[in-house]
Amino acid sequence: MIGKDYTFIDMPRLYRKKALSIIILTILALANSGIAANYRADLGAVRLSDSRLEVELGGQSLELQSISIDGKAVPFSRENRIYTTSLKQPAAEISAVSLYLEGPVGLEGNRPEIRIKSGDKGEIYDPPLILIDGLIINVTDSLRQAIVGAQDTHRVSFDLTNAPIGIKGQIWINFGTGFDVGGMAWAAYSDTDPDNDTLPPRIASIDVIAQTAIIRLDDGIPAESGRIALDFGLIHNDTVADEYHVTVMTLDSLENIVNGPVSSSPFTLNPGPPFRITVIPGSNVSVVSDSTLTFSASGYDQYNNSISNLSYTWGITVDSCGTITNGVFRSRKVGSCYVTASVTGLIDSSGLITIVPGAIRRFAISGTPSSRTAGTTFPSPVVVTAYDVNDNLKTNFTGLIYFTSTDSIATLPYTSVSPY
Repeated sequence: MIGKDYTFIDMPRLYRKKALSIIILTILALANSGIAANYRADLGAVRLSDSRLEVELGGQSLELQSISIDGKAVPFSRENRIYTTSLKQPAAEISAVSLYLEGPVGLEGNRPEIRIKSGDKGEIYDPPLILIDGLIINVTDSLRQAIVGAQDTHRVSFDLTNAPIGIKGQIWINFGTGFDVGGMAWAAYSDTDPDNDTLPPRIASIDVIAQTAIIRLDDGIPAESGRIALDFGLIHNDTVADEYHVTVMTLDSLENIVNGPVSSSPFTLNPGPPFRITVIPGSNVSVVSDSTLTFSASGYDQYNNSISNLSYTWGITVDSCGTITNGVFRSRKVGSCYVTASVTGLIDSSGLITIVPGAIRRFAISGTPSSRTAGTTFPSPVVVTAYDVNDNLKTNFTGLIYFTSTDSIATLPYTSVSPY
């Protein structure tokens, strides 16, 4: 449990906009689900030909987490592995660039090949990976709603290990591109360290730059151990239902990184309420009577995320057309109808189902007179009607019909001795 709740701050009074020039960093790294360690790669001076800077990581399963330029951490946005950061002052040369990376344990001392390109000029660097000593652990992000597209409250929590945040320290929280952080209007800080109860830190200011929320603390006594929690909102969640994480790091008052960037454990954004449903197959189909056809229904929220475990009510527009149970339609009477599925007031229908006669089951004879005179023909034609298994008139019957009679001298229109 978080023991103290110190600060509630109104964001609009503190929000600041900065005029910044843009550097774009393209990161091509191998994804690795077993990431467990944090490293720093110091590149030294980097010459700029224009405002675009591309970085390609090769040979290791590394993932970029943060960028430091001339000793200062810079926030960045990310889209399709394109990382965009901003400089406070444009420069022809950056005297020191450091990349903070995540990767498998045991890579310290390795020299991955890093290609740097700016404009039409490129260079190759191979700095040794340095294992970061300062580390926060057990990073989590708990959401109040955890629904796609929602204006949500987040609680980011983490445990300190051997490096406190420091007086007037900073906490940086980076979100993925699909999250809109610009609406963040308030934040609250708390920790479980009992040694700073007399003068706990408070939030001095908050900045939102690109996808990064920067929370600056005042000169209260910083927590040196225990768990820190930051509640804040409102964050407009991504609109894709999936697993996500935030990246958290802490800096001192001079914006030097103290605890390197660490990814939170994954959290899940769930689909929103049903917005539309679809019945499949949705195309027109023709089936014979007494056959089955299986339908399925899928529900989607307003962002087109699929919603599982919906309980649909199935129906048929013409009851005599057939029956349906759990999406399995059995055709009965000849004609046309639609299968429907509904849930929470939403409804969709299949394509037009046309039912034609099925397998023949019986013949019916009509037109025989009630009395007959020997040696004379029947006064009216005799009609033979074919019916299928559901007593539909089999209008598509094209087989042969043979007649027999108990009258051994009767003249019949079509006879055969034991034709079947």
